[in-house]
Amino acid sequence: MSSHDTKGLLLAKGAEILHRKGFHDSGIQEVLEATGVPKGSFYYYFRSKEDFGLQVIDIYTGVIFQTLHTNMDNHGNPVLERLKGFFRDMTEHAVEGGYTGCPLGNLSQELGGVSEVFRQKLNGIFDKLEQEIAAHLREAQAAGDVSNQVPAAAASALMVNSWEGALLRMKLTKERGPYQVFEEFIFNDFLIHER
Repeated sequence: MSSHDTKGLLLAKGAEILHRKGFHDSGIQEVLEATGVPKGSFYYYFRSKEDFGLQVIDIYTGVIFQTLHTNMDNHGNPVLERLKGFFRDMTEHAVEGGYTGCPLGNLSQELGGVSEVFRQKLNGIFDKLEQEIAAHLREAQAAGDVSNQVPAAAASALMVNSWEGALLRMKLTKERGPYQVFEEFIFNDFLIHER
């Protein structure tokens, strides 16, 4: 196995474990046992567990933005339908994983108040997500599909924050109801009916 494959395997398996168990309850030894990689190899690729965690976040981030771009590149559908598709696809990941929530949201709750390095990285990712969604909302506003009464940046922040809250509640209810409330309010009542 090449060094690139080994590192990729460690990150992929680590992403699964961290999403399921959280950062503090996931051990390096557990990742090594799941991958069959010797301990010395782990420290060849990662300076520490923190470095490993930060690189795992990059895996999660890649999935989120790839999903966003895949949906938004489908120019045959209106902007709001494409945005709805993004949130539905990401929510489906959480459902398929056993209502495990958003991995970035989970790590934000776990580490945002105790690690400045993780706080800054995670906050930057959410900021970038909000900025990209805001750009799409401005496009929808220009087309007359979305109310201009709320600035796109504020609407985007509300969307991301509400979606994260819905995923959190889904972890507790083990059903899609919280997401359905999010989608109905955000994509109908809030964005459409306020024009």
